[in-house]
Amino acid sequence: MMATALVASTGCRFDPSGLGSDAGGHVDAVSANDAGSDAAPTIDAGPPCNASTDQRCLTPTTVQMCSGGTTIQVDCPLGCLGAIGTSHCGVLVPSNGLDPAWLVGASADIVVNAGEILMFRTNDGLINRCGIGSLRSPGMGVSNGIYFHSDGQVGAFAIHSLTIRAGGVVRVEGTPAFALLASGDVDIKGTLTVSGGPAACNDTAACMPAGWFGWCAGPGAGAGGMANSPGTGSSGGSAGTSSPAGPESGGGGGGFGDVGGAGGMGGPAGGGMSGDSMLSPLSGGSGGGGGGQDGAGGAAGFGGGGGGAIQISSMARISIGPSPAAITAGGAGGGGASGTNGGGGGGSGGAIFLEAPLIVLDGGQLAANGGGGGGGTQPATDGVSGGLGMMPTPGGMGVFAGGEGGARSQPAGQDGSGISSFDDATGGGGGGVGRIFLRAPMMGITIMNGGLISPMESRGPVVVQ
Repeated sequence: MMATALVASTGCRFDPSGLGSDAGGHVDAVSANDAGSDAAPTIDAGPPCNASTDQRCLTPTTVQMCSGGTTIQVDCPLGCLGAIGTSHCGVLVPSNGLDPAWLVGASADIVVNAGEILMFRTNDGLINRCGIGSLRSPGMGVSNGIYFHSDGQVGAFAIHSLTIRAGGVVRVEGTPAFALLASGDVDIKGTLTVSGGPAACNDTAACMPAGWFGWCAGPGAGAGGMANSPGTGSSGGSAGTSSPAGPESGGGGGGFGDVGGAGGMGGPAGGGMSGDSMLSPLSGGSGGGGGGQDGAGGAAGFGGGGGGAIQISSMARISIGPSPAAITAGGAGGGGASGTNGGGGGGSGGAIFLEAPLIVLDGGQLAANGGGGGGGTQPATDGVSGGLGMMPTPGGMGVFAGGEGGARSQPAGQDGSGISSFDDATGGGGGGVGRIFLRAPMMGITIMNGGLISPMESRGPVVVQ
């Protein structure tokens, strides 16, 4: 259970033990001694403050408390709760089982400077400063001021604060979804990504993404399929069709927040919609299906990996901006085919879940767009991976182009080209969009200076106690 905490209006740091020092400022009592020897006689100020009778809610968002024997008033952004004697400022209850008790001892203030890459691994809690060294060793519990817990589905890190400066990058890889619990601010002026694709494959790739290992999934997501194999995840795209004597089709795009596109030639279906708009439980997108391969030479395109899942729960504030600051959970583009083979389906977008008393998108972006399908029949190119912006993600080129990946302006993945049963080695379908959920008080979300969200977000109130 979470201990009650008192939140001051300014300069407050969340105290998970409920045993922090002064909950706010203090009021100096006027004493005759302050005026020197000629001061007027002391005036009896009355009995000292008694918490059992004087600690109370003055308004829905103000609590009166005792401090140094006098009464003080403290603003409560999440409301004042409790009866006389136990009144206190409401404190956010994190979603999806994140436990505020994990914040005890989680004192680290993580800063990622321009040009630096920081890698989180959700399997075991490793945090690595690429090219510099380890920030946190693998293992459960607190290490170097950073707490880690995993139930196999979500790898959760607890800290005091995170600052990603402009030009700094944070990447996440691993099988479980990624969650970050902070007692202080999370300030993102650089990039934080859980997208599918090469950077999600392993530690080395996270630090130096290279190659076309686009089938790798973001944390908590499904991987793309190889030739003649479906994508994985809750709504992976179907595998492309293949026949030694007949035509081959592209793979279907992965689905999540919307459906994935079908492979060309009226080919295999893309994945359907899945998951929950409130992202409970926390999970990522699905992989695209691999293209159909005939065995006569060349290679079918791989399916793109699904975008991963990220949850950030701050007891204080989350800010993203200015541009080009972003949190991304895009699906990877499907692979283009060589020879007369089908292109791979694009991976779906993943999941972005933010909750805090205050969320500010000041020119930054939140993007969970689907990857484009790979082109079919050589010469063909890979589909583009889901990135920033609200426009559909382009599919790869080839004799038959891949379908577009979903974005805010067109959430569903589009079918790969090639509509006739005589069209051989067609394009892969595009991946559908992911899901974005923002949880904050009614007036706690600010979007300004061109801040963008794709796809359209869902919203809900925070839970407090």
